[in-house]
Amino acid sequence: MKRITFMLGIVMMLSVQPASADAMSSSGKGYAGVEVRVAPSVRGAPGAPIDVQVDYIASPSSGAVEVSYTTEDSLMLKSPARKQLVPDSNGFVHDTVVVQANSIGAYFLNVFVKTSRGSDALSIPVTIGSPAQKPRAASSVLTPGGQRVIEMPARETVR
Repeated sequence: MKRITFMLGIVMMLSVQPASADAMSSSGKGYAGVEVRVAPSVRGAPGAPIDVQVDYIASPSSGAVEVSYTTEDSLMLKSPARKQLVPDSNGFVHDTVVVQANSIGAYFLNVFVKTSRGSDALSIPVTIGSPAQKPRAASSVLTPGGQRVIEMPARETVR
């Protein structure tokens, strides 16, 4: 199940393209006819609430936009999971979703958008704490015979 969720998250992330240096958006207007924009990096600390700013751009004549939010793993919603948003005269709707996780990791906030035209879904990556560090390459030395020896950490144990 986690593998499927992870793969769906990757597919959703790949379907998102940058709209500007400050925001990301879904790839054009999808089936719902709504463009969704979020900050390219949503980060926070374990145990602290995180405000995720989500902007929706729809046709002013499209009427109400029904939005549902879900989370995965230990990321929890601290704001309503379902909302009915009405675009202003320019078609803009601004929403703030509050999420929180108690452990360090990378999570996804899933957004489902539904209008009279259709529906769309996308996942917003949320990073809690420091991302996992990349392992460093092991240092190596050459022996007098020209052989490469990789230095590895070791700890002596007594039995």
